[in-house]
Amino acid sequence: MTEKPKILDDFPYDNLIKNDLKREAIKHIKNMNIKGDEKSVIIEEGIKSWIKYWFSISNEDLK
Repeated sequence: MTEKPKILDDFPYDNLIKNDLKREAIKHIKNMNIKGDEKSVIIEEGIKSWIKYWFSISNEDLK
């Protein structure tokens, strides 16, 4: 079995923000009702996308 990617480590943001975003992403992805091994991969990718999306919105707001 391959090691899970440490996606959140790629983002140099505060851990509190990371955990909040991770919780939010997992909640949305679980609502998609995906089963089995695929689920953990999709959750990891979903978290990555969610964080990138969230920070892109935040960055736009700062301009």
